[in-house]
Amino acid sequence: MPYPSPVKLTGGTPATADANYPSNSGVLWEGGSGTFVVYGTPGGATAKLQAKSPLGSTWVDVPSASFTASGMGTVTLGDGFFVRMNVASSSGSTSLSAEILYNTK
Repeated sequence: MPYPSPVKLTGGTPATADANYPSNSGVLWEGGSGTFVVYGTPGGATAKLQAKSPLGSTWVDVPSASFTASGMGTVTLGDGFFVRMNVASSSGSTSLSAEILYNTK
């Protein structure tokens, strides 16, 4: 069975400023285990994966998914959660890309 397409949090344009990517509302996660991958030039920034329950309105930092350099971490979330990448403390040299690759479904 082929893996689903990755969830691209920055699309084709790297994150260069303090913001939520791809947007404040995030994107839908289809559930299961995945690998959150951050790569590029952090320039002092912190990139962290955040999730929001389909029943809630509060964004929560996902444990083991916060990086100040290129990195990756495994995440497991239920079906219907929304995800986004939060970038904070960026500088003029920050240029980060991020995606979540499905492990198994």
